[in-house]
Amino acid sequence: MANLTRVALISCMLLVPAVAHEVEGRKFTLPPSATQTETSQIVGDGKPFYPQIVEGVVDNFKLWQTGSTVTACFFESSAVVRARFVSVANEWLAYAKLKIDFGIEPSYRTCDANASQIRIAFESKGNWSYVGSDSIRVDLTKPSLNIQDGAGNGQVLIDQLSFRATVLHEMGHALALQHEHQSPEAGCEDELKWDVIYAAFQTEYGWDKSKVDANLRSLVKSPRFRTTEYDPKSIMHYSFPGWMFTAGEGSKCFVGHNKDISELDKKAIAIAYPDSPKGQMDYLRSRGDFAQQVLTDLGVTSQQKERIGALINKTVVTAAPGFSISITASNCSGGGITTSGSYSPVFSCADTKGGDINYIINSK
Repeated sequence: MANLTRVALISCMLLVPAVAHEVEGRKFTLPPSATQTETSQIVGDGKPFYPQIVEGVVDNFKLWQTGSTVTACFFESSAVVRARFVSVANEWLAYAKLKIDFGIEPSYRTCDANASQIRIAFESKGNWSYVGSDSIRVDLTKPSLNIQDGAGNGQVLIDQLSFRATVLHEMGHALALQHEHQSPEAGCEDELKWDVIYAAFQTEYGWDKSKVDANLRSLVKSPRFRTTEYDPKSIMHYSFPGWMFTAGEGSKCFVGHNKDISELDKKAIAIAYPDSPKGQMDYLRSRGDFAQQVLTDLGVTSQQKERIGALINKTVVTAAPGFSISITASNCSGGGITTSGSYSPVFSCADTKGGDINYIINSK
């Protein structure tokens, strides 16, 4: 049986509202359980990868508010492991207008009843993280980020290089960065040995074809959501082992495990967390335009877009209360558009070409 360790997972599009995902774990495990996602309730099964693509759209809006301080804490672990985690995690913050408060050196903050926004564990349960502000939309008494590789169950660093690369990757997700895709022009779906992959995952994990498609094939099929040009050197690039490819490691789509923040990673995090709230609002507006196009291409109905817009608004104000989302629609008179709940978007009338719905990011 092909070795399934070090497979990058693989559920990066299954993250709404708050499903954790595991990546590049030596121990390939399922992420923590979660209830049915809100996007699945909105769009149902539909065409293949339909909910996953919509969830990928919503992921674009899970940023922390630029200029803010995010709190973090550690579950059971040594001062040495905590200090190394903090040192590595802060490499991202050199390029972002954001602070993370880990508590006071040398022991830093231990997770307790006073819940932090990012909660770090070192259990032997793979490497995974919630994406951005999803970490405050789940059980605040449980980890939101886990590091297995090189961490020695949080007591001693047994592999410095692996630990550093894994922390960089998972902290990227905690800061709301998505996986880097294979190049949209690469045609990677045709490079993968799907029959072999289906058989391997069925044998090792009991995953049927539909689950492999939802968790792995969707990564290859879904649109690329990153804002920068394609970056094979990104620390966020997911990696499939060579045995999955027809041409092995010689495949044009094979990318090994990157270990450093790339120049384009630095650019991406700086764009997401610029010097001013206005800059982040402009970024969110551009993401709104992108979301509109992806959902239109997907054939999402106006009513579904309305509900997705409400979910996006809820996601934005969770971590950035200075922002809100308006939805404009031309069918304002009895067009089936309703509002409910404390996170309801503001609706206004505008000509949006045939009753379609557009998202507009506003400051309050």
